[in-house]
Amino acid sequence: MFQALLSKEKAISVIGLGYVGLPLALEFARKFRVIGFDISPERVAMMQRGEDPSRELPSDAFHGCDITFTANADDLRQAHFHVVAVPTPIDIHKVPNLNPVLKASHAVGKALKKGDYVV
Repeated sequence: MFQALLSKEKAISVIGLGYVGLPLALEFARKFRVIGFDISPERVAMMQRGEDPSRELPSDAFHGCDITFTANADDLRQAHFHVVAVPTPIDIHKVPNLNPVLKASHAVGKALKKGDYVV
């Protein structure tokens, strides 16, 4: 798998492009072909323009990266290695809200092919 990723024969997807997922996706995209998925079309449009919606990364962070940003879960089928990086916010009782993880897992599950990896 690693050689196929290095040769860009296979791609990595990062699901959730917030303050954890976006820097991770961009770092992967310096060496690998990456599909960056977020549920917000507005955030995706900003990233397609090379803008970080959270305003934490410099504008040149997007340069030299082999990444496609999308809000279409069907595009995840192009990837063979999936990294889920969605938030798990907690309530006042410190109970995590797992809905983002469940939704991301469902989206990835629909895109999985034999031999794919999920992290």
